Amino acid sequence: MNLTRKDIILRPDPKRVLFRPFIPKTRKQVLKIIARILKMSEQQIEKHYNEIISEFGKRHNKIDKFFLKQFEAVKELIFTDEPLSEKRKLLIGAYFTLEYSFESSALFNPSIIWHPDQSGLSEGSRRFILSLRAIGEGHISSITFRSFEQ
Repeated sequence: MNLTRKDIILRPDPKRVLFRPFIPKTRKQVLKIIARILKMSEQQIEKHYNEIISEFGKRHNKIDKFFLKQFEAVKELIFTDEPLSEKRKLLIGAYFTLEYSFESSALFNPSIIWHPDQSGLSEGSRRFILSLRAIGEGHISSITFRSFEQ
C-alpha cells in the first residue's frame, strides 16, 4: 500500500466545547448566586442574559433548554413565592452552567479505521475515520473524532 503524507497537523481545539452542569460545593454558595439574581431588575436580567447569549449562543444548540434544565436543578432553593419571568429562570440556569473544552490540553493515541462509504473517491484514495484521545480541563479524558476533506 502506498501512503502519501499530508500537511495536516492536529492540535487541540479549545473552541470545541460543550455545556456541563455547574453546582457549587456548598448550599450557601448556591443561595448567594440565586439571591444576587433575584435582586436584579428585569432590565438587568435582560442585559445580562443578552450578554450570555452573544458570548455562548453561537457555539451551542438548544441553549435555553439546557439553562432551563439547570434552573430546575436549583429551583427548590429559590426562596420566593413570587413568579419568576422566563428570562430570570434562564439567567439562573445560565449561572449554574459550565462551558467545558474537552480538547483544551492534548490530543493523542490516534486510531483509524476505513470508512464504510468509499464512494466518490479518486483512484488510489481511501476515506477513513480518525479517533483521538482528548484531554480537557481538569485532565478529563474523552474520545474525539475528526474528519478532513482534501
